[in-house]
Amino acid sequence: MDPFGAYLEYQFVPAKDKTEMPQCKMPIKQKHLSGAGVAHGGAVYSLVDYGFGAGMFWGILKDGESCSTVQLDMHYLAPCPEGSILTVTPKLLHRGRSLVRLEGKVHRQDGVCVAFASGTFNIYPRKGKLRRAMERFDRLHEEDPRSEELLYAHRMTAWLHKLAPDASEELQLAARAQHLCRWRIPRTDYPMDKAGYKRWRKDESAMHAELAGETLRAVGYEDPTVDRVQFLIRKKKIKADAGSQLIEDVASLVFLEFYFGDFAMKHADDKLVDILQKTWAKMSEGGHAAALALDLPYKTRALVERALSES
Repeated sequence: MDPFGAYLEYQFVPAKDKTEMPQCKMPIKQKHLSGAGVAHGGAVYSLVDYGFGAGMFWGILKDGESCSTVQLDMHYLAPCPEGSILTVTPKLLHRGRSLVRLEGKVHRQDGVCVAFASGTFNIYPRKGKLRRAMERFDRLHEEDPRSEELLYAHRMTAWLHKLAPDASEELQLAARAQHLCRWRIPRTDYPMDKAGYKRWRKDESAMHAELAGETLRAVGYEDPTVDRVQFLIRKKKIKADAGSQLIEDVASLVFLEFYFGDFAMKHADDKLVDILQKTWAKMSEGGHAAALALDLPYKTRALVERALSES
Protein backbone atom coordinates (compact mmCIF):
# COMPACT_ATOMS: atom_id res chain seq x y z
CA MET A 1 0.00 0.00 0.00
CA ASP A 2 1.23 3.54 -0.77
CA PRO A 3 1.91 6.01 2.10
CA PHE A 4 -1.27 7.98 1.37
CA GLY A 5 -3.39 4.84 1.53
CA ALA A 6 -1.67 3.79 4.75
CA TYR A 7 -2.43 7.20 6.28
CA LEU A 8 -6.12 7.01 5.39
CA GLU A 9 -6.16 3.37 6.60
CA TYR A 10 -7.75 1.69 3.61
CA GLN A 11 -8.57 -1.97 4.14
CA PHE A 12 -8.59 -4.23 1.09
CA VAL A 13 -11.16 -7.05 1.18
CA PRO A 14 -10.41 -9.66 -1.52
CA ALA A 15 -13.25 -11.12 -3.54
CA LYS A 16 -14.16 -14.76 -3.06
CA ASP A 17 -13.38 -15.54 -6.69
CA LYS A 18 -12.81 -13.89 -10.08
CA THR A 19 -16.57 -13.55 -10.69
CA GLU A 20 -16.76 -10.89 -7.98
CA MET A 21 -15.00 -7.59 -7.40
CA PRO A 22 -13.02 -6.86 -4.24
CA GLN A 23 -14.18 -4.30 -1.70
CA CYS A 24 -12.28 -1.56 0.02
CA LYS A 25 -13.13 -0.28 3.51
CA MET A 26 -12.10 2.76 5.52
CA PRO A 27 -12.92 3.63 9.14
CA ILE A 28 -13.84 7.28 9.60
CA LYS A 29 -11.63 8.78 12.28
CA GLN A 30 -10.98 12.32 13.40
CA LYS A 31 -8.30 12.81 10.74
CA HIS A 32 -10.92 12.11 8.03
CA LEU A 33 -13.36 14.79 9.23
CA SER A 34 -14.20 18.11 7.64
CA GLY A 35 -14.95 21.29 9.55
CA ALA A 36 -18.58 20.18 9.69
CA GLY A 37 -17.64 17.18 11.81
CA VAL A 38 -18.38 14.50 9.20
CA ALA A 39 -16.18 12.65 6.71
CA HIS A 40 -14.52 15.04 4.28
CA GLY A 41 -15.65 14.56 0.68
CA GLY A 42 -12.02 14.23 -0.36
CA ALA A 43 -11.53 11.29 2.00
CA VAL A 44 -14.53 9.46 0.54
CA TYR A 45 -13.34 10.31 -2.98
CA SER A 46 -9.90 8.86 -2.20
CA LEU A 47 -11.48 5.67 -0.88
CA VAL A 48 -13.43 5.25 -4.11
CA ASP A 49 -10.37 5.92 -6.27
CA TYR A 50 -8.37 3.34 -4.32
CA GLY A 51 -11.22 0.83 -4.36
CA PHE A 52 -11.76 1.19 -8.09
CA GLY A 53 -8.02 0.84 -8.65
CA ALA A 54 -7.99 -2.32 -6.56
CA GLY A 55 -10.82 -3.67 -8.69
CA MET A 56 -8.82 -2.94 -11.83
CA PHE A 57 -5.82 -4.92 -10.58
CA TRP A 58 -7.92 -7.77 -9.20
CA GLY A 59 -9.66 -9.02 -12.29
CA ILE A 60 -9.65 -6.49 -15.14
CA LEU A 61 -6.03 -5.80 -16.00
CA LYS A 62 -3.99 -8.39 -17.83
CA ASP A 63 -0.41 -9.37 -17.16
CA GLY A 64 1.94 -6.50 -17.94
CA GLU A 65 -0.81 -3.83 -17.73
CA SER A 66 -1.24 -0.98 -15.32
CA CYS A 67 -3.80 1.82 -15.03
CA SER A 68 -4.37 5.42 -14.04
CA THR A 69 -7.49 7.42 -13.24
CA VAL A 70 -8.76 9.57 -16.12
CA GLN A 71 -12.01 10.77 -14.60
CA LEU A 72 -13.95 10.08 -11.40
CA ASP A 73 -17.44 11.49 -10.83
CA MET A 74 -18.90 11.48 -7.32
CA HIS A 75 -22.43 12.01 -6.03
CA TYR A 76 -22.60 12.45 -2.26
CA LEU A 77 -25.86 11.24 -0.76
CA ALA A 78 -25.51 11.15 3.03
CA PRO A 79 -23.08 12.29 5.76
CA CYS A 80 -20.62 9.97 7.49
CA PRO A 81 -19.95 10.77 11.15
CA GLU A 82 -16.84 9.70 13.03
CA GLY A 83 -16.98 6.00 13.78
CA SER A 84 -18.54 5.11 10.42
CA ILE A 85 -17.01 2.28 8.43
CA LEU A 86 -17.33 2.93 4.71
CA THR A 87 -17.20 0.21 2.07
CA VAL A 88 -16.94 0.70 -1.69
CA THR A 89 -17.69 -2.10 -4.13
CA PRO A 90 -16.75 -1.44 -7.79
CA LYS A 91 -18.69 -2.82 -10.74
CA LEU A 92 -17.32 -3.22 -14.25
CA LEU A 93 -19.35 -1.45 -16.93
CA HIS A 94 -17.08 -1.71 -19.98
CA ARG A 95 -13.54 -2.61 -20.92
CA GLY A 96 -12.13 -1.35 -24.20
CA ARG A 97 -8.61 -1.62 -25.54
CA SER A 98 -7.30 1.35 -23.56
CA LEU A 99 -10.14 2.50 -21.28
CA VAL A 100 -12.28 0.91 -18.58
CA ARG A 101 -15.53 2.27 -17.14
CA LEU A 102 -16.49 1.40 -13.55
CA GLU A 103 -19.24 2.41 -11.17
CA GLY A 104 -19.81 1.71 -7.51
CA LYS A 105 -21.65 2.62 -4.33
CA VAL A 106 -20.26 3.54 -0.93
CA HIS A 107 -22.18 2.22 2.07
CA ARG A 108 -21.96 2.82 5.80
CA GLN A 109 -21.94 -0.18 8.10
CA ASP A 110 -25.67 0.43 8.78
CA GLY A 111 -26.44 -0.16 5.09
CA VAL A 112 -27.04 3.48 4.14
CA CYS A 113 -25.67 4.41 0.70
CA VAL A 114 -23.62 7.56 1.23
CA ALA A 115 -22.19 8.05 -2.26
CA PHE A 116 -22.38 6.86 -5.84
CA ALA A 117 -19.40 7.05 -8.18
CA SER A 118 -18.48 6.33 -11.79
CA GLY A 119 -15.02 6.46 -13.25
CA THR A 120 -12.86 6.02 -16.32
CA PHE A 121 -9.43 4.39 -16.09
CA ASN A 122 -6.66 4.39 -18.67
CA ILE A 123 -4.92 1.09 -19.38
CA TYR A 124 -1.27 1.21 -20.40
CA PRO A 125 1.63 -1.23 -20.61
CA ARG A 126 3.47 -1.29 -17.32
CA LYS A 127 6.56 0.77 -18.01
CA GLY A 128 6.11 0.02 -21.69
CA LYS A 129 7.07 2.30 -24.56
CA LEU A 130 3.79 4.22 -24.54
CA ARG A 131 4.05 5.03 -20.85
CA ARG A 132 7.72 5.99 -21.08
CA ALA A 133 7.04 8.24 -24.07
CA MET A 134 4.13 9.95 -22.31
CA GLU A 135 6.28 10.55 -19.22
CA ARG A 136 9.04 12.09 -21.36
CA PHE A 137 6.53 14.30 -23.15
CA ASP A 138 5.16 15.46 -19.81
CA ARG A 139 8.64 16.27 -18.51
CA LEU A 140 9.19 18.47 -21.56
CA HIS A 141 5.80 20.14 -21.02
CA GLU A 142 6.78 20.85 -17.42
CA GLU A 143 9.67 22.99 -18.68
CA ASP A 144 7.18 25.54 -20.03
CA PRO A 145 8.02 28.83 -18.24
CA ARG A 146 4.33 29.80 -18.38
CA SER A 147 3.25 26.49 -16.77
CA GLU A 148 0.50 26.06 -19.37
CA GLU A 149 1.48 23.28 -21.75
CA LEU A 150 1.27 20.29 -19.39
CA LEU A 151 -2.36 21.11 -18.65
CA TYR A 152 -3.04 21.62 -22.36
CA ALA A 153 -1.49 18.22 -23.15
CA HIS A 154 -3.65 16.44 -20.58
CA ARG A 155 -6.74 18.20 -21.90
CA MET A 156 -5.85 16.91 -25.36
CA THR A 157 -5.58 13.38 -23.97
CA ALA A 158 -8.90 13.68 -22.13
CA TRP A 159 -10.76 14.86 -25.24
CA LEU A 160 -9.14 12.16 -27.36
CA HIS A 161 -10.46 9.53 -24.96
CA LYS A 162 -13.93 11.09 -25.07
CA LEU A 163 -14.08 11.00 -28.86
CA ALA A 164 -12.16 7.75 -29.35
CA PRO A 165 -12.00 5.54 -26.24
CA ASP A 166 -9.98 2.93 -28.14
CA ALA A 167 -7.57 5.36 -29.79
CA SER A 168 -4.39 3.83 -31.19
CA GLU A 169 -0.99 4.40 -29.60
CA GLU A 170 -0.08 6.72 -32.47
CA LEU A 171 -3.12 8.90 -31.78
CA GLN A 172 -2.46 8.97 -28.05
CA LEU A 173 1.15 10.01 -28.65
CA ALA A 174 0.24 12.68 -31.21
CA ALA A 175 -2.39 14.20 -28.93
CA ARG A 176 0.01 14.38 -25.98
CA ALA A 177 2.80 15.94 -28.08
CA GLN A 178 0.65 18.48 -29.91
CA HIS A 179 2.29 21.60 -28.40
CA LEU A 180 5.61 20.06 -27.40
CA CYS A 181 7.98 22.87 -26.29
CA ARG A 182 5.85 25.47 -28.05
CA TRP A 183 7.37 28.26 -25.97
CA ARG A 184 10.70 27.77 -27.73
CA ILE A 185 9.34 29.52 -30.82
CA PRO A 186 7.55 32.69 -29.62
CA ARG A 187 4.90 34.19 -31.86
CA THR A 188 6.57 37.58 -31.31
CA ASP A 189 9.61 36.40 -33.30
CA TYR A 190 7.50 36.60 -36.47
CA PRO A 191 5.73 39.48 -38.23
CA MET A 192 2.34 40.16 -36.65
CA ASP A 193 0.43 39.64 -39.86
CA LYS A 194 -1.27 36.72 -41.60
CA ALA A 195 1.89 35.61 -43.42
CA GLY A 196 3.89 35.77 -40.20
CA TYR A 197 1.27 33.73 -38.36
CA LYS A 198 1.28 31.01 -41.01
CA ARG A 199 5.08 30.81 -41.01
CA TRP A 200 5.10 30.59 -37.20
CA ARG A 201 2.52 27.78 -37.21
CA LYS A 202 4.48 25.88 -39.86
CA ASP A 203 7.77 26.20 -37.97
CA GLU A 204 6.33 25.23 -34.60
CA SER A 205 4.50 22.24 -36.09
CA ALA A 206 7.77 21.02 -37.59
CA MET A 207 9.50 21.47 -34.22
CA HIS A 208 6.75 19.55 -32.35
CA ALA A 209 7.08 16.68 -34.82
CA GLU A 210 10.90 16.64 -34.67
CA LEU A 211 11.01 16.64 -30.86
CA ALA A 212 8.33 13.97 -30.68
CA GLY A 213 10.29 11.83 -33.12
CA GLU A 214 13.45 12.13 -31.03
CA THR A 215 11.52 11.14 -27.91
CA LEU A 216 9.82 8.17 -29.55
CA ARG A 217 13.06 6.78 -30.95
CA ALA A 218 14.70 7.18 -27.54
CA VAL A 219 12.15 4.85 -25.93
CA GLY A 220 12.34 2.28 -28.70
CA TYR A 221 9.67 3.07 -31.29
CA GLU A 222 10.46 2.08 -34.89
CA ASP A 223 10.33 4.42 -37.88
CA PRO A 224 6.80 3.50 -39.09
CA THR A 225 5.29 4.54 -35.74
CA VAL A 226 7.46 7.65 -35.52
CA ASP A 227 6.51 8.69 -39.06
CA ARG A 228 2.80 8.20 -38.35
CA VAL A 229 2.90 10.22 -35.13
CA GLN A 230 4.75 13.04 -36.87
CA PHE A 231 2.17 12.98 -39.67
CA LEU A 232 -0.62 13.27 -37.09
CA ILE A 233 1.10 16.05 -35.15
CA ARG A 234 1.32 18.08 -38.37
CA LYS A 235 -2.38 17.27 -38.98
CA LYS A 236 -1.74 16.52 -42.63
CA LYS A 237 -4.66 15.77 -44.96
CA ILE A 238 -7.25 16.35 -42.25
CA LYS A 239 -10.19 15.78 -44.60
CA ALA A 240 -8.71 12.62 -46.09
CA ASP A 241 -6.98 10.99 -43.11
CA ALA A 242 -9.25 9.91 -40.23
CA GLY A 243 -6.46 10.14 -37.68
CA SER A 244 -5.46 13.68 -38.64
CA GLN A 245 -9.11 14.67 -38.63
CA LEU A 246 -9.53 13.30 -35.12
CA ILE A 247 -6.51 15.23 -33.82
CA GLU A 248 -7.92 18.38 -35.46
CA ASP A 249 -11.28 17.81 -33.77
CA VAL A 250 -9.61 17.25 -30.41
CA ALA A 251 -7.49 20.41 -30.70
CA SER A 252 -10.52 22.46 -31.78
CA LEU A 253 -12.64 21.20 -28.88
CA VAL A 254 -9.90 21.92 -26.36
CA PHE A 255 -9.65 25.44 -27.76
CA LEU A 256 -13.40 26.04 -27.66
CA GLU A 257 -13.93 24.63 -24.19
CA PHE A 258 -10.91 26.00 -22.35
CA TYR A 259 -9.26 28.86 -24.25
CA PHE A 260 -11.70 30.64 -26.51
CA GLY A 261 -13.30 32.64 -23.69
CA ASP A 262 -10.05 34.37 -22.70
CA PHE A 263 -9.06 34.74 -26.35
CA ALA A 264 -12.40 36.43 -27.10
CA MET A 265 -11.76 39.14 -24.52
CA LYS A 266 -8.79 40.38 -26.58
CA HIS A 267 -10.38 40.57 -30.03
CA ALA A 268 -13.32 42.12 -31.85
CA ASP A 269 -16.40 40.03 -32.55
CA ASP A 270 -15.96 40.11 -36.32
CA LYS A 271 -12.49 38.59 -36.04
CA LEU A 272 -13.76 35.98 -33.60
CA VAL A 273 -16.57 34.98 -35.94
CA ASP A 274 -14.06 34.59 -38.78
CA ILE A 275 -11.83 32.38 -36.58
CA LEU A 276 -14.79 30.26 -35.51
CA GLN A 277 -15.88 29.78 -39.11
CA LYS A 278 -12.39 28.62 -40.10
CA THR A 279 -12.21 26.33 -37.07
CA TRP A 280 -15.63 24.86 -37.84
CA ALA A 281 -14.67 24.21 -41.46
CA LYS A 282 -11.73 22.07 -40.35
CA MET A 283 -13.81 19.93 -37.98
CA SER A 284 -15.78 16.78 -38.78
CA GLU A 285 -19.49 16.26 -38.23
CA GLY A 286 -18.68 14.35 -35.05
CA GLY A 287 -16.55 17.26 -33.89
CA HIS A 288 -19.40 19.65 -34.65
CA ALA A 289 -21.79 17.58 -32.55
CA ALA A 290 -19.35 17.50 -29.63
CA ALA A 291 -18.81 21.26 -29.87
CA LEU A 292 -22.53 22.02 -29.87
CA ALA A 293 -22.95 19.83 -26.78
CA LEU A 294 -20.42 21.89 -24.80
CA ASP A 295 -21.67 23.98 -21.91
CA LEU A 296 -20.24 27.21 -23.29
CA PRO A 297 -20.50 30.69 -21.73
CA TYR A 298 -23.30 32.81 -23.16
CA LYS A 299 -21.04 35.07 -25.25
CA THR A 300 -19.09 32.17 -26.70
CA ARG A 301 -22.25 30.31 -27.69
CA ALA A 302 -23.69 33.49 -29.23
CA LEU A 303 -20.53 33.92 -31.32
CA VAL A 304 -20.64 30.29 -32.42
CA GLU A 305 -24.28 30.64 -33.46
CA ARG A 306 -23.48 33.83 -35.35
CA ALA A 307 -20.52 32.19 -37.07
CA LEU A 308 -22.69 29.27 -38.19
CA SER A 309 -25.54 31.49 -39.38
CA GLU A 310 -23.19 33.64 -41.47
CA SER A 311 -21.12 30.82 -42.94
